[in-house]
Formats: sequence, C-alpha cells, structure tokens
Amino acid sequence: MSADTTPVDLSHLNRYTGGNVALNREILALFSSQAEELFARLRKASQDDDAKSWREQAHAIKGGARGIGAFGLGELAATLEKQGPRGYGASRGLKALDDEMRLVADFIALYSRG
Repeated sequence: MSADTTPVDLSHLNRYTGGNVALNREILALFSSQAEELFARLRKASQDDDAKSWREQAHAIKGGARGIGAFGLGELAATLEKQGPRGYGASRGLKALDDEMRLVADFIALYSRG
C-alpha cells in the first residue's frame, strides 16, 4: 500500500451504496466481523492442514474484501487461496494477511467514528 492510498477504496464502495455513509458503515462493520471469523477459520485450516477449508476461507475473504474495496486484502487472500495451507509460504502469507486485515480494521474503525 502506498502512502497516498487507503486500505479501503471508499469510491468503490460508494458506487454500490450511493455514498450513503450510514450504509457504508453498516457494510464495513459486517465485513469486519465476518472477516475476523473467516481468518480464524483460515488459521485453523492451516493448523489442520485442511486444503479444502483453506481455499474456502481464503476465497470468502477475497470476495468480501474486493466487494468493499479492500483490494490489497483481496489480493493477499487470492494468493493464499491458490497456495494452500502448507509450508513457510503459508505461514508468511497468514502473517501478511493478518497485517493487512489489521490495517483494514483500523481504517473501518476510524471511518465508523466519523
């Protein structure tokens, strides 16, 4: 992410919400809670070496992230979806995804406060 971008492209989200701030906040809050749950499942899939669950959770994060305009998060999830739950790459990928999810969550928290 460059210094002149944010973790969530609000112009993308606004195309779907008509710029309705209350609706944006509701959608972003819903995404935040679902993403946390999906990430916990993804981490468990890694621990269990469950490739099917890994793909499902990564795919769900990817779709939700892209839907709200969190394109960096969506791209990381897409990479993990293809990669699978094994090895050092999976561990590094989970860390990168976790870091980006925190950036998105912080952005959403600030946006929600107004």
